Amino acid sequence: MKRLVLQFVLAIGLTAPVFLVLTSFDTVGRVDNGETRWKLLIPPFRLYGAVGIEGEDEVIAGVPLIASFTSAVCFIRFLSIILNHRHAKRHPP
Repeated sequence: MKRLVLQFVLAIGLTAPVFLVLTSFDTVGRVDNGETRWKLLIPPFRLYGAVGIEGEDEVIAGVPLIASFTSAVCFIRFLSIILNHRHAKRHPP
């Protein structure tokens, strides 16, 4: 249980740096400023029930944050699995 909580806290801590890295890519900038963004975000707009610019802004900010958190969780889990495997290899039962 402690490991799970630690992994969750680490994922939260990594969310902001991952967000900055993901949004710094040139492709994201092009999608962010073009009509493609609106086509990609139509499903989240409908799911969230965004009406007007205020609701759309929340979705536009939330989608990259959710993607960043999900990426951070996957990264932390991957590292945890690798480290557990290495530890088990060095210290057999």
